[in-house]
Amino acid sequence: IFLYFPLQTTLFSYGIYCNYVIFSSSFSLFLLLLLSIQIFQTFQTKKSLILVLLYCFWTFQLVQTLIFTKKVYLQKIENRQQNNFLKKPFLRYSQCFSFNFIFYYLLIFNPPIFFKLIRVSIITHQIEERFNLKPKTINIIELIKLFLTVIIVAHLFGSIWIFVGQFEEQTLGVSSWLTKQEIISSQWYIKYIKAYYFATVTMITVGYGDIGPVNEIEMMLCVFTMLITCGVFAYSVNCIGMILTDFNSREKEIKDNLFVINNYMQTKNVKPSLQYQIKQYLEYYWKEMQHQNTEKEEKIIDQLSDSLKEKLLIEANKIVLSDCQIFSNNFTDQIVNSTVKIIKELRVNPGEVLCLEGTQDNCAIYFIQKGEVEIYIDSLYNSSLSKNVHLKKLKKGDNFGCVSFFTGNLRSHSIKAVDFCTLLMIKRQDFIDLLLKESREDYEMFCAIKDNILINKNYEQLFTECFSCQQKFLQGPFNR
Repeated sequence: IFLYFPLQTTLFSYGIYCNYVIFSSSFSLFLLLLLSIQIFQTFQTKKSLILVLLYCFWTFQLVQTLIFTKKVYLQKIENRQQNNFLKKPFLRYSQCFSFNFIFYYLLIFNPPIFFKLIRVSIITHQIEERFNLKPKTINIIELIKLFLTVIIVAHLFGSIWIFVGQFEEQTLGVSSWLTKQEIISSQWYIKYIKAYYFATVTMITVGYGDIGPVNEIEMMLCVFTMLITCGVFAYSVNCIGMILTDFNSREKEIKDNLFVINNYMQTKNVKPSLQYQIKQYLEYYWKEMQHQNTEKEEKIIDQLSDSLKEKLLIEANKIVLSDCQIFSNNFTDQIVNSTVKIIKELRVNPGEVLCLEGTQDNCAIYFIQKGEVEIYIDSLYNSSLSKNVHLKKLKKGDNFGCVSFFTGNLRSHSIKAVDFCTLLMIKRQDFIDLLLKESREDYEMFCAIKDNILINKNYEQLFTECFSCQQKFLQGPFNR
């Protein structure tokens, strides 16, 4: 259907204005449907309306090409191969227009080209890949595609039904369903509505009998139509049922779990206010957990080649490797890239404690990839405090635990998750082992940073600040 497909492929490659592509494709499909209806009319009828539609579409292509050219120049294309695409704009215009004009000229006199509608599925697939849609959105799109499939199939066989009737009347000189319905001289849209109605009731196997074949040719066409359209309709209904079942299964699982916990709380006479809080938390928790597929992600990543896997992990962990000055400014690129091997992803729930003040743990450093954490002073470890003191909230892109990571000392403060968080963690001992194995020079830098903190009380190389007084580099009461 989309003969300017190379132009639109470039749109998808550049990532520019995909919504415009969807509109363009929809408009093209609409014009093609109108053109196919007119194919089965007389040459005089086609000559007037089809040329108008061709002119409209040709004009639309001109606007599209001009807009696209302007947008590409505005994007300041960095890739020279992409820049070559617009070195000869006049040639691009002439190719686009002549190709489209020839195609639509052939479409008028060669109806089988209409089957280029198959390319719609290719365009739709590229759109789905481009936007990385959620499962629920994909299901909705699949429903729309199924409905469109049914509509287009009914349209196609309805058009064939008109063509056969006119062929019998004008060429064979026999009576057809058009004569029986007394619409042989009616306007084209009346014929189309009746033909579309016949194709639809035949597809869904209703068959009211008000429109039917009147000779052997039309009977053979009806048999062929029923075999094809009934199969298409049955397949569509089956797919729709599966999609709706998938919708309901997710909701049903949540409702079943809520019923169990509601029954338990009512049996134990839990206060209504607490019941409400628990239900709200659980609904939020279950919805978040639906988007977490850690095991599947690991299995899929393991299927990649070593080079692709390494590139993916470096890009996915750039918050550590390139965005964090602690690593990029203090260690060589070799060590920074090798750190990918020891980075662990950690997903935590709201309220979960990550670090506890005054305790000795694995001294890991954490990077927040999603969510928020809260830094606080725990009253259990400070007798002078009657309750916890909240210092600061950290969000996506921040890190914590760097002081203990370099020094190996006890944690100086407590940290807990505010909501569902995705963290990247590097354990201190794993990093030391990596340094000893791959770079003695970087290990000496690690030890120098440690001594500078412990002896000189200087935190400059950590690019951090005190959470209490906001003092940078030198020691404050609560450094990370």
